[in-house]
Amino acid sequence: MPGICRMIKQLMSFPSTVVMAIACLLQVVSLSGLAGEPQLAEKPLPREDKIKFKDGAGETAFSLKIKGDGAKLTDGDEKELARYTRSEDKLKIKDDKDKVLGYIANQDGALRLLSPEDESELFSLERAKNGDWSLKDAGGVRVAAFRRRDSGFVVEDAQDKVRHTVAVKSGKSTLRDATGKVLYQTKEDVTPSAIGCLALDALPDVRIRGAFLFLLNQGAKK
Repeated sequence: MPGICRMIKQLMSFPSTVVMAIACLLQVVSLSGLAGEPQLAEKPLPREDKIKFKDGAGETAFSLKIKGDGAKLTDGDEKELARYTRSEDKLKIKDDKDKVLGYIANQDGALRLLSPEDESELFSLERAKNGDWSLKDAGGVRVAAFRRRDSGFVVEDAQDKVRHTVAVKSGKSTLRDATGKVLYQTKEDVTPSAIGCLALDALPDVRIRGAFLFLLNQGAKK
């Protein structure tokens, strides 16, 4: 408390223009910390966490168990579906039998899904300056997109038709289909764009989508 009082007295001794400038600076810093959707990092941030996703009925659909810079995806019965580990500058995706399903590389500001055989590019997830995301196939054709909304994101198909929505309300993030049916929901700290990865039907299955979710949420930062 004495320290705070001294700081307040010092501020009161400054000219009003200086005080206003400090207030504006604090506001900018505060807003930047609440901006929500982060930039991609070159390497996931080390964490230990468990993100649980439930279905529309409230039953556990799957969980993402994060440890260090890797993770494990399990189903509702805690059975392992996939493992995500670092392999040089890429994220390696393996199934429960230790078979490599593919790699994701962070190159030129995009997350690129590479084949397990020759590491040729299959898909790329790219972030625009306005915060939207686009999923493109190997030929560079957009097959899906996340578009930012006040409450979260909408997920569109190649024809710009809304297929899914991601909304954040009262601490809960919810993924719904076009009819409004709840597909997945979580109360964990997950960015809306990361949850949107679960709606990328063009990607092979939930093991690949889970890898993108992991990187967008865990490996993304300001």
